[in-house]
Amino acid sequence: GHWVLRTCVVHPKWRGNGFQRELIRARIDYVKQRGAHTVSVWVKPTNTHSLNNLVEEGFRFRTDKPRMLDGAQHIGLHCSL
Repeated sequence: GHWVLRTCVVHPKWRGNGFQRELIRARIDYVKQRGAHTVSVWVKPTNTHSLNNLVEEGFRFRTDKPRMLDGAQHIGLHCSL
């Protein structure tokens, strides 16, 4: 019931057109169809655009502190479906 989403990247040429939010919604639909009840993501604190997009799509900041992933600090967000 719990899924963790990994990287979602939009080429710089296409940023600002809502594609990341469309991809977030599509991935949420995908995991819902496969029985997910919650979804988590980890984002670098400097990636404000992704953080904002995730919050706009219903993700909320987790209560635990940032952790190191792939050699960089990341902030956890989760979404109940």
